[in-house]
Amino acid sequence: MGITRVSGKAFPRPNDVGRLYMPAGASGPAFLLLPNFDVIKRYNNSNSYALAVGHLADRIIGGGDFVTPWPAGDYALDKAQRVQLQTLLTRAGFDAGSPDGVVGPRTRAAVLAYQARAGLPADGHISGRLLDALKR
Repeated sequence: MGITRVSGKAFPRPNDVGRLYMPAGASGPAFLLLPNFDVIKRYNNSNSYALAVGHLADRIIGGGDFVTPWPAGDYALDKAQRVQLQTLLTRAGFDAGSPDGVVGPRTRAAVLAYQARAGLPADGHISGRLLDALKR
């Protein structure tokens, strides 16, 4: 798929298969996750936790900071803001489902469709920037 590690090196084991994870959307850092990511999540089923533990392990063995920083000025949405996002998506003609603040498949599909129509990277990332764009 044309995705490589920042170092350009192959994975340590030739049979390793990574999956792409973009926790801050298209404008933030991207990670290739190996199965150990899911092993870490057995202790705490949080992507943020597993990413922090994995990054700490990388730093301990001499790795550096993230190459791409988190986008400045973006923020996560609380439940009331997610309800507002769903309401605004529906008003704009994108079926986000019932405005309940729970991001499910319909909300994600509505976000992707909105992003594509608005000329934004269609990454499905829900954030304060997206909410601000919908308010305009």
